[in-house]
Amino acid sequence: MQKGWFQGGNNWYYFNPINGQMQKSWLQGGNDWYYFNPVSGRMQKNWLQGGDDWYYFNPISGHMQKSWLQGGNDWYYFSPISGHMQKSWLQGGNDWYYFSPTSGHMQKGWLQGGNDWYYFNPVSGRMQRGYAYINGVNYNFSNSGRQILNYSIDYRYALPAGKGDDETAANNYLILHEVGTESGAATNARYFHDTVDTNEAYVTFVVGDGGKVYQVGRPGQVSWGAGRVANHNAPVQIELGRTYNSGQFWQDYVTYVRVARDMAGKYGIPLTLDAGGAGTRGIKSHYWVTKNIWGDHVDPYGYLSRFGVTQAKLAHDLLYGV
Repeated sequence: MQKGWFQGGNNWYYFNPINGQMQKSWLQGGNDWYYFNPVSGRMQKNWLQGGDDWYYFNPISGHMQKSWLQGGNDWYYFSPISGHMQKSWLQGGNDWYYFSPTSGHMQKGWLQGGNDWYYFNPVSGRMQRGYAYINGVNYNFSNSGRQILNYSIDYRYALPAGKGDDETAANNYLILHEVGTESGAATNARYFHDTVDTNEAYVTFVVGDGGKVYQVGRPGQVSWGAGRVANHNAPVQIELGRTYNSGQFWQDYVTYVRVARDMAGKYGIPLTLDAGGAGTRGIKSHYWVTKNIWGDHVDPYGYLSRFGVTQAKLAHDLLYGV
């Protein structure tokens, strides 16, 4: 009668040292845990799902993973007690980490949680606090890790789930528009919101009315502002409302640039304006889209020239900030 460990081919089994009964399900051996198939008795290797939890077992020794595990370019964390894979937030000492609620991989780079943004070190995965220079842009984060914006967002015209496009855009372009009529930001944001099913046109943000920002589409997803090809390559498109008031214009313009830099930095889009032809990544005017991809729009330069903003000035401000 077999007792203890037994290797059969590439599989391992365990038999009770006293009665020889084949082990099934969980087994503790010293400080390690093992799992055996409830039917065949084979020792578990690699991933195992148990209810809503995932576990990992060493592919050679079979012992259950605890603490950190690197898998390819991803990191995972498993409870030092239960061994279940970590999902969502985890505090380690004075640091915070975030793990995907579905795949369990450790978050690196930007993460949007609701209306808040967080940033995680691309090497260590630690949540950022305080100031950081990321993709050419200076950012500020609170002690809780939330990004502190240098503008505020009004969500009253944000499209609800199921409205607009739910496809994820490629991170190639950030497209700048202006509304093309003598109207402000809220008016246009409301129009986009109310007519999305009939007019089939909207952008991610509308800026104006004295430096206000109205969200319509969802950052990162396709919006309908510049034709199919451009739309599918632009995670963010920004519209600028009009005014004849110089003071209001400069409030709007500063915010317009700030939103563009912020979003370009988040999606790793170069801060260069209208550089190259189709396929050259960067911030693009709708006029550039017309010349290089499709359309007949020339915005936003005509409106910006009303207040002396040239293409060269806009390019400088996008690159260095205002």
